[in-house]
Amino acid sequence: MNASGAGAPSRHRSAGIALAATAFLVALAPVKFSLPAVLRHLDEWPRNFGEWIWASWPSAVFFGLLALCLLLAAWEARSGGTPLRPMLPAGLFLAAQGLSALSTQDRALSEGVMALFASLAAGFALGIVLGRDERGLRGLLVGWVAGACWVAWSGIAQANGGLEETRRYLEIHPELGAGMPELWDRVSRGRVFATFVYPNALGGYVASTVFFVAAWLAARASPPRALSQSTRNGEGADRREASALLDRASAFRRCQLGFGGLLTGALLVCLFKSQSKGGYAALVAAALVFAWVGGLRRRRATGIVLAILLLGVAGFAIGYGSRGVEKGKRTFAARVDYWRAAWRIGWEHPVFGSGPGTFAKLYPRYKAWNAESTRLVHNNYLQMWCDSGAVGFVAFAVWLPGSLVAWWWRARKTPPSTRWARTLVWAGLVAFALHSLVDFDLYLIGNAWPAFVLLGALAGAQPRKAPHVS
Repeated sequence: MNASGAGAPSRHRSAGIALAATAFLVALAPVKFSLPAVLRHLDEWPRNFGEWIWASWPSAVFFGLLALCLLLAAWEARSGGTPLRPMLPAGLFLAAQGLSALSTQDRALSEGVMALFASLAAGFALGIVLGRDERGLRGLLVGWVAGACWVAWSGIAQANGGLEETRRYLEIHPELGAGMPELWDRVSRGRVFATFVYPNALGGYVASTVFFVAAWLAARASPPRALSQSTRNGEGADRREASALLDRASAFRRCQLGFGGLLTGALLVCLFKSQSKGGYAALVAAALVFAWVGGLRRRRATGIVLAILLLGVAGFAIGYGSRGVEKGKRTFAARVDYWRAAWRIGWEHPVFGSGPGTFAKLYPRYKAWNAESTRLVHNNYLQMWCDSGAVGFVAFAVWLPGSLVAWWWRARKTPPSTRWARTLVWAGLVAFALHSLVDFDLYLIGNAWPAFVLLGALAGAQPRKAPHVS
């Protein structure tokens, strides 16, 4: 046996360990790391075993686990074959943010945001290294689905009396909520937020996750080809054994489809109970994009688009009604003030901006007298323009929307075995990019980091090999 043959099992094993560790962190991120990067100073360590189970964890734990994933993936990357070109947009983005941070208006705020941005680039690289083939993509999607189960369970529990019980408990023991006005606010409004810092973050997560659950189902859509061939062509005992195995695979597939349907339903209930109009709009818009450009036949795509529009309008009318429209107008008016201020700040610092994460530092100078205070712009693109200037804005546009456009152009070169799964992943990331127009998902580890891991998996997808002609 040659050296390369002897090393193959070891490399395969190390790749499996790195993939499992990364998938675990993909599952853990939305469950335990929901605090915005600009509020890093509010991180608290759990004080007992119960808080380790139920409470959020400080971002230091996330960065420690991420470092472990990077070490394991670096060992896997030693074998070669990892494409470096897809990592270029992430490198340019980090360079732009670093230049902006040199002249920041608030060093402490910029340090926390820069650490988050570095983790997004690291997650993107992990996706390229580990998710570029069918096995890797399935593993990452399993991690996302596992995290979604916990999020959905938490949201359903809150919707079925959990929020009310928490409110009553805090009224009996007000000392537990002392110094945490945001907790009182979230509980008193009655909007479900699950494991996230506020309901709209949950809405953005659900808008993407619905597509990722579908991608997980699509990635396991058919039984192994060899098993099907054995059933058709085998003889005697071999054929009976293959048929029994195929029956088990079919039964497992039905269970998987049922589980995926239940999870999707639970997530949609969470979206409804969160009253996140931005999340709802992002989900409907991404579904329209997927139906129109996702590879469906034009006639079928047109019918699906019309059905989505009809269901979308009906769902909004049932879920929100006239009160939802009035509340939406007030929310939109507040956001317009944030966006106007961000636009003006960007023009006053047009090249490198005011520094990553520093919008909150300058916003009081520009806000309307009756506007609410905020720490983030509620629009990731305008936040880039304001905080990092034209350089940071262009770098971010090349990285996130640019990567999505680039993948769509080369989607036909994706291996047929994963094309549908990757197209659904692409649609989920489109939902993330659209929701970024009305919220600050980019500054939340639980929302942004797993999404950029899957963005890396798309960027590193192996093109279909041309047939060899002798």
